[in-house]
Amino acid sequence: MHASTGLTLALLLLLTAPGCPSRPEIHEGGGEQTVADRDSGPEARAFRVKREDHLLTGRAAQGRAGDWRLENRDVAVIVSHHDRPLGFGRSGGNVIDAGTRERNTDALGQLILWLDETWPRQAIYTAVRVTAEGGPGATAALEASGHDSDDPALKITTRYTLPPTGRALTVETRIENTGATSYTDFELGDALQWGNAQRFAPGHGFNLSREPIMTAWLAGEAPEAAYGWVSEASAMRSIHGSGWSDATVKVAQLPPGASATYTRHLIIGDGAIGDLLPDIFAQLKLEAHAVQGRVAEEGTEAPIADATILVARDGESEPFARIRSGADGAFQLHLPPGAWLLRAEAPGRRAHEPRRVTSPPAQDPLIHLSGAGRLAFTLTSGGAATSGKVIVRGVAPTPNPVFGPEGATVTGTMDRVYTLTGVGEVALPPGRYTVFGARGPEYGLAKQEITVAAGETARAALEVKRVVDTTGWIAGDFHQHSDPSGDSSVALEDRVISNLVEGVELLVSTDHNHITDFAPVIEKMGVRAQLASMVGNEITTSTVGHFNAYPLIANPSAVAGGAFGPKGMTPAEIFARLRSTPPDNTIIQINHPRAGRIGFLDAMAVEPGTLQTEQPGMSWDFDAVEVVNGKRLDHAQPVLDDWFAMLNRGGLFVAMGNSDTHAVIDEEPGYARTLIQIGEDAPGKITTDAVVAAIRGRRAVVTTGPFVTATLAGVPIGGFVAPQAGGRADLKVKVQAPPWIGVARVELIERGEVVHTWDEVKGRDEVVRLEATHAVSIAKPTWFIVRVIGEGDMEPVVSGTTPYAFTNPIWVGEEAR
Repeated sequence: MHASTGLTLALLLLLTAPGCPSRPEIHEGGGEQTVADRDSGPEARAFRVKREDHLLTGRAAQGRAGDWRLENRDVAVIVSHHDRPLGFGRSGGNVIDAGTRERNTDALGQLILWLDETWPRQAIYTAVRVTAEGGPGATAALEASGHDSDDPALKITTRYTLPPTGRALTVETRIENTGATSYTDFELGDALQWGNAQRFAPGHGFNLSREPIMTAWLAGEAPEAAYGWVSEASAMRSIHGSGWSDATVKVAQLPPGASATYTRHLIIGDGAIGDLLPDIFAQLKLEAHAVQGRVAEEGTEAPIADATILVARDGESEPFARIRSGADGAFQLHLPPGAWLLRAEAPGRRAHEPRRVTSPPAQDPLIHLSGAGRLAFTLTSGGAATSGKVIVRGVAPTPNPVFGPEGATVTGTMDRVYTLTGVGEVALPPGRYTVFGARGPEYGLAKQEITVAAGETARAALEVKRVVDTTGWIAGDFHQHSDPSGDSSVALEDRVISNLVEGVELLVSTDHNHITDFAPVIEKMGVRAQLASMVGNEITTSTVGHFNAYPLIANPSAVAGGAFGPKGMTPAEIFARLRSTPPDNTIIQINHPRAGRIGFLDAMAVEPGTLQTEQPGMSWDFDAVEVVNGKRLDHAQPVLDDWFAMLNRGGLFVAMGNSDTHAVIDEEPGYARTLIQIGEDAPGKITTDAVVAAIRGRRAVVTTGPFVTATLAGVPIGGFVAPQAGGRADLKVKVQAPPWIGVARVELIERGEVVHTWDEVKGRDEVVRLEATHAVSIAKPTWFIVRVIGEGDMEPVVSGTTPYAFTNPIWVGEEAR
């Protein structure tokens, strides 16, 4: 819990700007016009959905008959029925779809209460009803009522209201403490699941992190819709992850008998974030003026349509908002009084220094962009076109290009382009560049320098060579999310491509409490020979951890693909349910087990080292431990120590490494990954039974890049060597890596302790960095693994991690039966 001082101070700073009036003033030229100053139009309505044509469309749309609809002349909203929880919602009663009446297309995920800044503490609604049906000149309203998920004595009522016209849905939540517990500094807020929209914060842009920030509003933008989120009570303190934002808007004191209310507004639009600003400023009661301008090509003055105009406060670099130009190159956006910087961007065009303007405007700015250039590329391997990624870096003074925002699509993200076919063409501003071709850590890195001129197309022919020998091994990622998960907006097709370009050969679907089958998508895309898939599910709880289960059987006609709801279940009950559900060979994997409330070992209060716990419902009936989760190698060591402790107590749990990807960049599939030895190289020939047998046989290597194998007395990883009194045997190790991955040293670990180190490894000009033999004692039961410690980063292929790998054990002892 936090004191309210920070929010109060931020409110003063954000909302008491010079000239801030007591009512909204949206100035158009010399006149004054309120945002809602339009013709009366149709009435607002609230009703229970009975027909499909009362629902919104779009990939993110989740509404169905039985849910509730609010609509007016301009927008429509779907609220789920109370007994239909979706994604991370523990009940219905939440906004799940929102769009304009004109497009009728949804891009939103879900709006869930976020209470006491504790996830997933939220409202559990037990009823939804119409409290105002609407009608001529009247508002329409729905009310969801229920209680706090942690304390049922905290009664919660949320009222959703729409006026006859306008784009703002008002969300008002009241919490009443009917119990005996007193709550001080109790944070009230919302978890915004953005769905297909890219989350944005003014002054911070799209590239948001989990570090708390203070803003007056938040927004999300997708091609089909845009959303603004604003509170009239205070500024918002928010944290952000892949596809979500958690925003606190008020801090309340709730002794017994007390209540607190907080009000927010969801602004719903069609276009860019800048189109929402008049409504946002109206809710904030901020003065704003229309700034108009035009974007044109330098030299010809030809208008540039669909250019992106980024606006920042004078002296700041991160955008406050953005808007797009029309067919005539013209744009208009509303800004509070002061000095602003406008910068235009358009595919393939070079931008100039930002243009300084004022609000109110002294003149209409004309912004020039260069003529457009293009890059045509081919990406091949072994002489044939291949999937992969093309990374473009500017050669000084040319800046790095931006093909699209950091996010969840493969159409172009930051400085890279993803290609399924190996042939493509993209817009690229004039300048000098280095173009790289990559296809994951089994391949080298292609490189070519080019010069792009305005009006011309530069060409790059990139050949990536497969340099690491993984004969008999398949690279799998056993923890991946896509848009059936409430916190990911990656389309299934994009998830397939994102795996292919990183050299992942086995895609395991593990959406949150949803069973997803990628096989039909892979078949339709014609890439079954390059990518295998397995059906799985991340059983997601708020109290006892997250667990992957694979393989499973998907039921496309069932809710959540046939996944069961784990609410209230103990680990023992979850594992028993999985063991009794077809198929009979399901692997149970504990995910990020030291991640607090969502980590199994932490949630069950398992003591490090001793592995002791007194928690009821504890069970060790799982098969795999996710030791490495994503790029967070600093989080891996505590889990590695837990795994070592399990092995030393006779456990035969297999170690896994996975990406836990929710996006396509920064959380790329395959970093980390697990290579499994199944004796087959062709993904098109992989069988589920072979994968399961390899995992149960612990024939697995965890890696973010290097590939390490080992044998002991000729016995491979996962195998058992019979003890011999006074005996010794040769442990042979081989480490490979492509030139763009550095290796510093290799360690031999016995029963959790480093017993030998190879420091003399070869440099990046050699693929085989180490091939060595070391004699070890096999006189008594023990186990060995080999670990690779890398050096440097892995740019430009992947950022935010370092090379790291380790094998599963080779045991000395009698094989367990």
